[in-house]
Amino acid sequence: MNASTTGLYLNDHMLGARTVVELVAHRIERGDGPAWLQQFHAELQRDLGVVEQLAGRFETPKAPKQAVGWVAEKVAPLKLKVDAMADETIRDLLELELMRTGVEGKACLWRSLLDFADDPRIADIDLTALIDRAAAQADELEVHRRESARAALGG
Repeated sequence: MNASTTGLYLNDHMLGARTVVELVAHRIERGDGPAWLQQFHAELQRDLGVVEQLAGRFETPKAPKQAVGWVAEKVAPLKLKVDAMADETIRDLLELELMRTGVEGKACLWRSLLDFADDPRIADIDLTALIDRAAAQADELEVHRRESARAALGG
């Protein structure tokens, strides 16, 4: 694996993962998150830890792009709140869709790395289990997203 391009790729996924972790944390902090959200948040944090571990193995620089990601993860929940202030059901739907997008992106990362599973820098990572967990998360989110869509769009 090319360390430079893989490092950049991991860096982008790390930013995305942090953004989704922060989004879920904000929803939990608001106190309106259902019980399943706590477990989902814990899984997201574990997955972020794997991405960070891999980034370290590829000596991924924490460039100014990290600062941009930090700002984005702080601003995104606020933007959603402002955009959907008139209707919490729309905010909930948009948040669930962002979560789902993050999980799908994470699954793409795991599947991309699977092609290089014999590389010593990732050989100890159970990518198949991570892919399966992402699929289960996507399925769970889709159930809640569809419920939210019916509430938000059904009037």
